[in-house]
Amino acid sequence: MGFFTATKPHISEREFRDLNNELYSEGHFSDRDRQEVMMLFRPYLKNQSTPDKPGISQDEIGAVLEEVRRPENMRVHGLTPEKINILEEKTKKFLGKNY
Repeated sequence: MGFFTATKPHISEREFRDLNNELYSEGHFSDRDRQEVMMLFRPYLKNQSTPDKPGISQDEIGAVLEEVRRPENMRVHGLTPEKINILEEKTKKFLGKNY
């Protein structure tokens, strides 16, 4: 948190790579699943609209997860509801590190 302004939690690009590696090392996600996750979040990782806090915000993560949970999108992205829940828990864990 800044002295005069509150900063929102975010996940940096490096932290997101760590998160993605955790998904694999814990046996939850295949290489294909991890590539899909990177594809979903890449636009937010590369977004330069907030240069003071680059990375993925809590709101952006929520928007992506909401879209992925839609039945028609689950088929497209190939992530099961269980994997989406695991992804959500992991992102919450990493967001918590930045409070």
